[in-house]
Amino acid sequence: GDRVRDVLDHHRLTGLGRRRDERALSLPDRGDEIDDPRFAAAAAGALGRTSNAENVTKVRSYILDGTLGPRETYDLLSGQLETKATRDETWAWTIENYPAIVSQIPGTWPRRTPRLASVFCSADRIGELEALFNAHGDIAPGHERALAETIESLALCDAYKTERQSELAAALRER
Repeated sequence: GDRVRDVLDHHRLTGLGRRRDERALSLPDRGDEIDDPRFAAAAAGALGRTSNAENVTKVRSYILDGTLGPRETYDLLSGQLETKATRDETWAWTIENYPAIVSQIPGTWPRRTPRLASVFCSADRIGELEALFNAHGDIAPGHERALAETIESLALCDAYKTERQSELAAALRER
């Protein structure tokens, strides 16, 4: 309630101030002021979607340093992958830092991590995803189903996109 609004106001993250100020909400430093787990999750989700270079650096630090809860850590990474401006760079960073990332997320969540790649719509990512889990699948027990589903999703999305691009090109040629 009021404590949440006070934190947001303090960081100028409400109303018009939110549009002018892209500073990261310092979640680790403000944890004692945030007593609502739903707010903490929402704040982590919003912070994870930043494309501001300074904030991206902070987000990656938060992911690896263990100062946030496991759910917030996962949400930060997911948000960076969902953000088009940070997607490719974050994916490369994720591959490079996968063991350290997995050490910061909940015990049963590592098996879900193949789904982080579902933000892509390209069969080109399948090889990277398979290589990642061939190298590190042992630290994500139970990942096999999520990996198979994600690979199928990437292949289907890529095929659909390719088919629709052909249809669009044909329709434009007819005009």
